[in-house]
Amino acid sequence: MNFIFILVRLIQRIYLVTNGQNEVNECSGIILDACLVSQVIYFEKRERMLKISIKLSKIFLAFLVILSLLLSPVSNGDTVEAQDEKGYPAHYIVFKGKADGSYEVVHYSEVQLSSELRSLDDATLQSWQTSSPRHKDLIIVALQTEGRTVYQGLVDTSPWMRGEWPLDEDQQVIDGRMVEMDDVVFVVRVPKIAGTKLVFKEDLKTEIQTFDLARIVKSAPRIESDLESKLSFAEPYGDPGNRVDILVMGDGYTSSQETCSMLISQHWRMVSITYNL
Repeated sequence: MNFIFILVRLIQRIYLVTNGQNEVNECSGIILDACLVSQVIYFEKRERMLKISIKLSKIFLAFLVILSLLLSPVSNGDTVEAQDEKGYPAHYIVFKGKADGSYEVVHYSEVQLSSELRSLDDATLQSWQTSSPRHKDLIIVALQTEGRTVYQGLVDTSPWMRGEWPLDEDQQVIDGRMVEMDDVVFVVRVPKIAGTKLVFKEDLKTEIQTFDLARIVKSAPRIESDLESKLSFAEPYGDPGNRVDILVMGDGYTSSQETCSMLISQHWRMVSITYNL
């Protein structure tokens, strides 16, 4: 409205000057009104451009959100079993490599994890596979339902394992070496998601093997463990208010070496008692 009013006044002043009425005042008024008209046009144009920029920004943001949803490998619409007081439910599956390059299920167990398994995006999977050390053989493990990937991660299927031994000439020096195992054995941990199948992939596009999770859960041999019978508790020593609990694990010992493992843990207990004395 201000622009129309100023424009009408400008036309009126031009008419008066054209007819020779009060030329000096009207000429100065024409200049002033012309400046006002140009200023109003500038600000109105600037306001329109600002509104257009805001609209374009909103459209572009909506486009990015839609694109990210379309390209996302994980669908949030699938039911993941909720965490309870025991943790996050997950499948724990032991696989073994076969001579023909395929894999078979050796053991299965349902476990409760203290932290949730997070699905990796495509860029992370590609980066880790490309930059992994040469002694590792990373494959993609994915959960799929109706052609959609709802979880994906990585697992190492390499037969190479690092071993550490004391040197013959100096038992205090540990020598670390890579040893090739006769069998390829590895563990896959995936979250429990209803109605999914397990897929092994060489890369994002090349599938290696597919497994029916429902069949694995139903028929795979269970991992039997009796942890309570294997735990040995030492008698408390000193004031528990300024002590810490230490868990000694016999990593690398076989069942036939259990006695040796227990003797070593008792030795470390005596060392700690002597130190506190």
